[in-house]
Amino acid sequence: MNIIGIIKEEIQSFAEGSYDAQGVADKAYEKFHIYPDDKNIKTLGGMQKQIEEPYGYVERVPVFENPKSLANFDADVRAIGVESGDLFVMQKNGNIMHGEFGRKIGLATRNDDIYKNYADFLLLNRVGNSDTFGFSDTAYNDYNINKYIKYDIDALLAAARKKNPQFMFVAQYFEKLK
Repeated sequence: MNIIGIIKEEIQSFAEGSYDAQGVADKAYEKFHIYPDDKNIKTLGGMQKQIEEPYGYVERVPVFENPKSLANFDADVRAIGVESGDLFVMQKNGNIMHGEFGRKIGLATRNDDIYKNYADFLLLNRVGNSDTFGFSDTAYNDYNINKYIKYDIDALLAAARKKNPQFMFVAQYFEKLK
């Protein structure tokens, strides 16, 4: 059901005298954010594209640069932060690894470039359906290797926090934050 359908239901309920205190926006929020069904998964993807333009695509999955919100994104999606603080987030969770993700949107020339350049790329995953990002398994392991890598990753985290204050960035493996 779309917003117009919800509004029509509200008008009909009001006319019949069975109107409740819950408003149109409340019902739309429930429908699209709390209880999405299979039809609404596609709708949510379309809604994000109405809010902002995708930066690019990876295997037909939209990638957004510095998204305003994660409301229309899957749980645990992959993200890549760069030195400027920009954050590139895939809208859907799939089998695409960070290396391929970075290469396909033009951040790197080869898949393994993402994993070797600690000072250039911050590999993150969204923590469930929250507005928090934690390290991917690779980034978490690299973070604990030596103090030089840790210093580079901390600088990338600080840049991401500054440019994207709407999200939390935690120096911890994302699965441990659930």
